[in-house]
Amino acid sequence: MWASRLKYGVFGRAHPILVLHGALLPLNPVRRGQLRGLLHAVREASVDETIRSPVPYMPTETRRR
Repeated sequence: MWASRLKYGVFGRAHPILVLHGALLPLNPVRRGQLRGLLHAVREASVDETIRSPVPYMPTETRRR
């Protein structure tokens, strides 16, 4: 067990992880751009539009007073 650690070193078994992170690295700017676009759209939405948009998905209830 210890012999295999000494043979491979600290980063010996990290190659798959490094490949994965290297492949995902270009996706970070893409996702950041999508998030910025979403935040911009939310800020630009009017209050009235924001309040009325979920109304079709709300159940209607009638209660007696």
